[in-house]
Amino acid sequence: MTTNSLLSRFSEHLARLLLSRSVRFAAIATAIWAATNLIDPFGFDSSSTKYSQDVLNQLFGSLYPPGGQSQITVVLLTDETMNRREADWPPSRSLHAEALYAIGSYNPQAVFVDIYFPKSFDVREGTQFASETEELERALRWLGHRSRVYLAYPGCGREEGPFDSLMTSDPTSRVSVTKVPASVPVDPHSPIDRDYPLLIRCLDPAPNAALRIFLDREADDRSGRIGKPPATRGEDSEIPAEPPPRSPPLSLDQKRSFATPMAVAWGTKTASENLGWNPNCRQPPGLLTGLWRQFLWKPGRNLMNCPYHTTVLVDQLFLVVDDESGTIGDLIKDRTVVYGSRLTGARDWTYSPTHGPMPGAYLHAMALDNLMVFKDRYLARSPAIESVVEGLTTFISALLAWQLHRIMASVRVSTGSRTPGGRLIEQVLRDVFELIVLLAALLLVAVSTSFSMVYCLRLAPTNWIGVSTVVTLVRAAAGYPETLKMVLDYSDEVISGRRE
Repeated sequence: MTTNSLLSRFSEHLARLLLSRSVRFAAIATAIWAATNLIDPFGFDSSSTKYSQDVLNQLFGSLYPPGGQSQITVVLLTDETMNRREADWPPSRSLHAEALYAIGSYNPQAVFVDIYFPKSFDVREGTQFASETEELERALRWLGHRSRVYLAYPGCGREEGPFDSLMTSDPTSRVSVTKVPASVPVDPHSPIDRDYPLLIRCLDPAPNAALRIFLDREADDRSGRIGKPPATRGEDSEIPAEPPPRSPPLSLDQKRSFATPMAVAWGTKTASENLGWNPNCRQPPGLLTGLWRQFLWKPGRNLMNCPYHTTVLVDQLFLVVDDESGTIGDLIKDRTVVYGSRLTGARDWTYSPTHGPMPGAYLHAMALDNLMVFKDRYLARSPAIESVVEGLTTFISALLAWQLHRIMASVRVSTGSRTPGGRLIEQVLRDVFELIVLLAALLLVAVSTSFSMVYCLRLAPTNWIGVSTVVTLVRAAAGYPETLKMVLDYSDEVISGRRE
């Protein structure tokens, strides 16, 4: 057989394959998916994309690597503390100063104050406000001599604040206090954030809170600062001889490595220390259990009721700050502490796909944890790759759906009845069984694809819910009108019989 004849036969087989009904059906399904992706009718594609990421986070959150969990602690100021101290709203700066003194007494590696302090506050203008501001400044100065301190600021972090004097370049009074942007842009079509920008777009890109803290901690780890008690200037001095170094500007390589926003991966296995204040913490569901709950629309049962990171309440700090048992100290020493609030009147809340509404401090803590675990290979989005993968997944899923229909067509379902109603029941049972098998196969393909993207390519999961929905609807439109016609014909016969 000559080469030309082989090529001719191959071309004929290829043309027959490309023009087959299965390929044409798959091409139509892919075209419908592409139109849905482009037009996004009723927000279907964008909503299902976010929900796909949320469900995958819930199903595989228990597999999140625990490397950063033991290095981060969240300290929260709560309503209970305010009520117990009979404090006025908003919390006074003296109260924050007291909390920071308590945190600093356990020698954390860094403290990120996720509470914004404007330069002036009309409610407390006057002598009392000035005194409280001075007290908080003294606490920040004392803490900045011992640990790295980061103050949250909106925007690019260049807004003038009440503690700018702490950021002087004078080496004789140098303390490690750094202003960092801590704002996360909100999607105008949905108040729920999914991405965490590591660089804030300014004239000169500024690192967001998690990135700045991560880079400084990496530098401290390389220099051996972590784990060393601060050496004081004298036996009776509480001021270390060598304050922590200041944060250097970002290099060009760092700006390139962290230019893409992070698709935050959330862990679900709560820190064991949290069991002390909530022994009823839920355990993460298994894969099949989680899918079953989602299918039955009981997603709330997949949400965890305890945070992933170790959490210490300010009340606990005040109660044991002088205790030498070391219990609280072990949760703060050499760790990065995120100091935030869980107050009814505060607007600093975020949404976690694995925990529901949470204080915003946990978003920064989880983003920092992602950087500690994945470094510069954190989960990110690549719209071009996502579109290609989703298109291929749609095409392959549609081929699978067509072949499954051909297999199911040969399956005999008999009720032993030859009446129109019996034949209708046989057809419905066959179609329902095919639909169940089809959904299971599509979910397996789509979830496997998303899982591979997350753990192999380090990309955010694809819109596997949207792909499965489109293929199922196209298959239903192509194959189930016959069953619908049988239902209508049978109902016509029943209605006509009753009329007669």
